[in-house]
Amino acid sequence: MLAKNIKKVAREHGTNIKEISCQLGVRPNNLSRTINNPNITYTDLQKIATAIGCEIEDFLTVDKVNKVNKVINCDCPTCGERLDISISVKITPSKKR
Repeated sequence: MLAKNIKKVAREHGTNIKEISCQLGVRPNNLSRTINNPNITYTDLQKIATAIGCEIEDFLTVDKVNKVNKVINCDCPTCGERLDISISVKITPSKKR
């Protein structure tokens, strides 16, 4: 999940793994291995964040999606038949600017 977040943040900042690896002076496959390592160090995260131009916290923020489901029961004003209206709303937080 962290690797996906790092790549997402990089894309949002108009860069990619190849460009970041160039800035850091490492090969892209080595940077990918570092990013995908579950034991990535704080120092490595800081270097990557600096190269991207963001904060480490940006990698750790996960967009949470809340769903609201509501069923409204009412009678049709024309024929009088019972209606069940289902409403589903997806709420996502706004992105940081």
